[in-house]
Amino acid sequence: MRAQYNLVAFLFLLTIAVVIVGGVFWMFTNFRSSAAQNAGALLLENSLSKIEQGILELKYMSENSETRNISLTVQVPSRISNQNYQIAGLGNSSPGFIEARVIGSPSIVKQKNITFWNAPVFGAVQPDNGEVMLVYLPTENKIVLK
Repeated sequence: MRAQYNLVAFLFLLTIAVVIVGGVFWMFTNFRSSAAQNAGALLLENSLSKIEQGILELKYMSENSETRNISLTVQVPSRISNQNYQIAGLGNSSPGFIEARVIGSPSIVKQKNITFWNAPVFGAVQPDNGEVMLVYLPTENKIVLK
């Protein structure tokens, strides 16, 4: 009879231990997933800020020069959290907006509105080599991402 009590107590403690380990594993998985998403969102914001700074430099160069085309290369991360991403100008549909999107899971999308210049941004680029080229075409008053 005493052996049965010991076996029941052992199974009860084993069940509690499995539930606790499962809960810790679930919490760790959720924390890791949200931390990766937050880090990815910050890196996308950083990339968009670098593009915005490049567009501001293009504006300054266009106001102080009479050239046909002005281009500028901006250094950005080649990958976000080991995932590819794409930077796109939304063109005439949303003038002044640029968008960065992580390709894969989790998918993260960030947009930035360029309000200091009325030149729409066109094109899309996947910066595998860590560079984005901005080209301003003054005759058409638009910026192209390459």
